[in-house]
Amino acid sequence: MSYTKYTIPILKQLLKDNNISSTHMNKFEMLQKLLDANILKREEVFPPKTTKKRGRPRKSTTNEVKVPMPIDPKHEYLRTIRTQPKKVICENVKTGEVTEYESIYKAAKATGHGTSFFTRNHGNTVGDLHISIFKS
Repeated sequence: MSYTKYTIPILKQLLKDNNISSTHMNKFEMLQKLLDANILKREEVFPPKTTKKRGRPRKSTTNEVKVPMPIDPKHEYLRTIRTQPKKVICENVKTGEVTEYESIYKAAKATGHGTSFFTRNHGNTVGDLHISIFKS
């Protein structure tokens, strides 16, 4: 069914042709009277709503297979930093107290140093601390 836009003169003419009084009515009231009298069909007056796709189309479709890019060996360790943390053991040389941390990040947070401090000083004694890093 095609949607036709009904203007006030067209609606007045339809009311006049079907012997329905149309004095002092707005457009909505005229449409209501014509719909109640089964002169117009609801589908002609109010078209069905269509949904539009919003936004821009996606760049790739699901049918495309992405080939994994080769990873440079010098950056391979970055893939395992969070998923496979390294255990850090800090030993105080003067008191002999040993503190274990589950990861380099937790050791850095507890001691106030950066993460590179531990990787740089692995196996060395810095001040009173002897730092050892082990893979979990």
